[in-house]
Amino acid sequence: MNYTITFKHSGFMGDIIYSLPAIKHICEETNLIADLYVFLDKTWENFEDVGRDHKGLIDTKGLNFIAPLLQALPYINKVAMWKGEKIAVDLDRVKAMGQQIGLPHSHISRWYGYAYPELSTDKMHQRTIDLLEIHAEQIHSGVTFDYSWLSDKIVVNRSTRNLNPYINYVFLYNYPVVFVGHLNEYEAFREQVPNAEYLPCENALQLALSIGHARLFIGNQSMPFAIAEQMKTPRLLEAYASATNVIPTGEHGHDFYTQQSLEYLTDKLYGKTEN
Repeated sequence: MNYTITFKHSGFMGDIIYSLPAIKHICEETNLIADLYVFLDKTWENFEDVGRDHKGLIDTKGLNFIAPLLQALPYINKVAMWKGEKIAVDLDRVKAMGQQIGLPHSHISRWYGYAYPELSTDKMHQRTIDLLEIHAEQIHSGVTFDYSWLSDKIVVNRSTRNLNPYINYVFLYNYPVVFVGHLNEYEAFREQVPNAEYLPCENALQLALSIGHARLFIGNQSMPFAIAEQMKTPRLLEAYASATNVIPTGEHGHDFYTQQSLEYLTDKLYGKTEN
């Protein structure tokens, strides 16, 4: 019998992904697996860029999108909407602590260890989402998707939030580019890179499979980059100076603020220049 430890989180979706190192760490330390409850329609009044009237940091649609990926992870037993169940570790505590632990800055994945010292881990460089494990979950569920065709592609996501105004992607016309994300994000990106293909993903499991098979992933501070970070896919982050809370950690992870850095690192990581 597998015994569980209960967690609660109310989003954003990217923040839930960034909590995985803490969850995986305490599961390994206690030899338990996680029941992750998601609290919907919570207002965080002290979260500056959201505001008092912003609800639904994760809603039912978002929970349905992210759950297939989370449930594919071997250290997570189940993912469900929180309905008042008793919780051992309330990950929303980080929002209540706010500036005391550096919000909205510092490394999102480290917030949880600041709030709960027993969640602090020195293994941020390791994968918490493993491509082989989520492939196994695909086979188990009987619904499989083949993303091996992305092995020579640059997969890109650029959300409409957290944009670096000094960056453009026109130079990517020289590369095979596939865009993942919302359709309106793709349409905005195509204004710079008309040859970019669009890959719709029904859920975060499909999104992770596409990112995990890419030769290179480029994104800004959004959920797709959070997935790439936890998979340790070769990745480039369009850093956002107003909220420096996404910090690539471990092998093949880089960030940039300037156009020169973006173009140099893309060329290097895609394999056109010698290291």
